[in-house]
Amino acid sequence: DHSEYGGELVVSVCDRLGLSEEDTDLCRFLVEKHTMMSELSSKRDIGDPKLIFDFARIVGSRERLRKLYILTVIDTKSVGTGVLTHWKSSILNTLYQNTIPYLVSDSKDNFGETGPSRDIQLDDLKSYLITKEGLEEGIVKSVVTFANEVTPSSYLNAVSNRKILRNFKAIGTLAQNSSLGMIFETEQDPAFVTIDVITANQPEILLDLSCAVSSEGLSLLGMKSYTLGEFWITTVQLTDSTGGGNLSQEKLDRIEVKLKSISSGNLKRESIAFQRTDWNPRKPTPESIVNRSVMFYNSDLPDMTIMEVRMPDVVGLVYRILQIILHLDLKVRYLRVSTSADYAYDSFYIQTSDGAKLEDSNLLFKLREKILTIQFGEQILEEVSF
Repeated sequence: DHSEYGGELVVSVCDRLGLSEEDTDLCRFLVEKHTMMSELSSKRDIGDPKLIFDFARIVGSRERLRKLYILTVIDTKSVGTGVLTHWKSSILNTLYQNTIPYLVSDSKDNFGETGPSRDIQLDDLKSYLITKEGLEEGIVKSVVTFANEVTPSSYLNAVSNRKILRNFKAIGTLAQNSSLGMIFETEQDPAFVTIDVITANQPEILLDLSCAVSSEGLSLLGMKSYTLGEFWITTVQLTDSTGGGNLSQEKLDRIEVKLKSISSGNLKRESIAFQRTDWNPRKPTPESIVNRSVMFYNSDLPDMTIMEVRMPDVVGLVYRILQIILHLDLKVRYLRVSTSADYAYDSFYIQTSDGAKLEDSNLLFKLREKILTIQFGEQILEEVSF
């Protein structure tokens, strides 16, 4: 590992420069961990309190966090022009900001608590609904109950109070008028665009979204899935080809039309999943030079398995993997997509149908083999064979 080798080398350099033990320790830390913020922000759920707390324990102090953040930005930018996109800048900053509250001061190993308790978060939501939205007590109680019952429970940590209220209203609208089929909402940011889709009894909305987004030549960066009874709240984050949030309303409208057409049966996913509406001048990577891998991590979270997939970066890859996961009757709660050179690194947070992590070795083996043997090229237009 080049980080570990660099950490050993920097000790010798610091010794020759006559640096103090404290400064040498800092330099070694920065070199050894110089890819950590980039890896976490691009491959993990940086809204997860446990992940943030574990990261804060490794960093140790606010001063170290600041230095590591600056080094990460410089290191990423030095790779090449355009590598530090608006999106990458945004998620690095989010990780930095989310970690600060866990580090009480600049003193090393001075930790705070593991974040606000659930009761405090619910009280904060209640206060927001009363003071900022001016809602009546009965409605406030309903919204708070809604937020507390959505699964997984990370919903309360990951979603803003404003969006919780918006999701509550959307589900209410859909419950009163099921003929709508879905509620489609967008929110634009300089770094990315967020799409929220509210549906009822449509677990395959993940497939619909992935192929609709891919067909528009947009980059799917992340996806989160929450449920309340038969209702699904699915959130995706997208960027344009330059890694920013400058998406035309026309493209977003087309995504909505495609989703509704798929839902109604008027459009087949496979007809758009592996095609793009814009021209992509980049040639595909030769399959022979890409080392595929599927790794499972079962110790990070109590109720989810993290699956990391490395594959050739091709159109429709996420769609193909989601097909396999859903066919095995598994749930996808979170997805993070990143690319490096010609590789795609996709992280899936998955559960069994009853909300547990995957511990059946036969199931894990089957899932890995199905993904590793995905065929690209002309065969990609065929259904996955089970």
